Amino acid sequence: MTKISGIFAASMSVLNNDLSLNVEKTIMHAEKLIDQGCHGTVIFGSTGQSQLIPISEKIDLLNNLSKSKYQDKHIIGTGLNSLGETINFMRIAISLNLNKFLIMPPAYYSYGDTEVLDFYSRIINSVPDCKIILYNFEKLSGYKFSLKCVETLVNKFPKQIVGVKDSSYNLYENLKLKNFSILPGSEIKLLKGLELGCSGIITATCNVTAELSRQVYDDFFEGVEFKSGGAYLERMDRGNVDGSHRLVRFGDTENWGLVESKTREQWAKHMSDLDPLVESRGPRYTGRILGSNRENPVTKPYIQIYDLEVSNPVKWLAAFAKLIEDTKDSYNGGMVVYGTYDVGAPMGVNRDGTATHWVALGADNLGELIMAKAEGEKNVEEWTEYHQTKGETKILNHYSLRILKDYGSFN
Repeated sequence: MTKISGIFAASMSVLNNDLSLNVEKTIMHAEKLIDQGCHGTVIFGSTGQSQLIPISEKIDLLNNLSKSKYQDKHIIGTGLNSLGETINFMRIAISLNLNKFLIMPPAYYSYGDTEVLDFYSRIINSVPDCKIILYNFEKLSGYKFSLKCVETLVNKFPKQIVGVKDSSYNLYENLKLKNFSILPGSEIKLLKGLELGCSGIITATCNVTAELSRQVYDDFFEGVEFKSGGAYLERMDRGNVDGSHRLVRFGDTENWGLVESKTREQWAKHMSDLDPLVESRGPRYTGRILGSNRENPVTKPYIQIYDLEVSNPVKWLAAFAKLIEDTKDSYNGGMVVYGTYDVGAPMGVNRDGTATHWVALGADNLGELIMAKAEGEKNVEEWTEYHQTKGETKILNHYSLRILKDYGSFN
């Protein structure tokens, strides 16, 4: 079952003066919300005025949304009372690789659990390749999901019923289903929901509070306590290395692990919530920091990494340690830290070797990083001595990255 987690905006629909749907501006607005921090959006939810927009205009938007740079981050609200139109609309969306839906039970007439179960069963039997978030909003639909109804649907269709948006607030405190997304419909419920194990929120006010809501979501997981050290979430910016992000865990090997508390569960949940955002996972490496030109070795958010293949580690370490000591005040306030790969190691970009050591140069921003490198290289005599004494050494990879999030501290 696919887990949907994070901050989702119930994105607004932008209308022209004649009240027709402005497809281009509606998509631009949704994409902007993701740029501002939302993990995704819901198109044609209640805030998207789904009930008021002709189905022909909705289909026009789907055709254009399928070309969006964030195509896989959009959830489609159906907003249709007709079972047949709902199924046909979903089939069109799926043909355009849009397969996540927010579906409310039909409005106006009174329904019970039996009728609602039949409604969703007919949809899934007709469109089995869908992922459905149930929409629990009694004020608009006239029906309020019971715990039993949700549990029955999930047990019957575990691959299709993947979550619930709870805008009636009778589910999020009490519903407990493994690997199932529970998303309250208000920022007011965000923090409490996360504490209860909810996956995030889907709300209208994220149209104007996307950055703030994302900050609350991220800050919740910063309470993780490590016995020593912490972790960095980093983005790979440029260079000859595969991948877009990496997670670096650091600490004292004699005092490793998480503090025994609820933060262990928070960290595990946070890592689990990242899964839907990760296309593939790269290899893992373990190493040590051997030295630095600063007392606190990792203090700068912009970093240039060099992976080295060293033939004589003792000789290289002596030469590089002397170089850093002799030039420690020459990097324009920048950070230099170096160490080893002990378990696992990256290969060269051309598969022309395996790294044994690494060197990192850090600064407060990209411009200062470039300046720090240039200032360090002005020490011609010191660098000449290093090259004469380091032994055979080859640079396999070089790339830059940014630290996006700091979980814990380096101590």
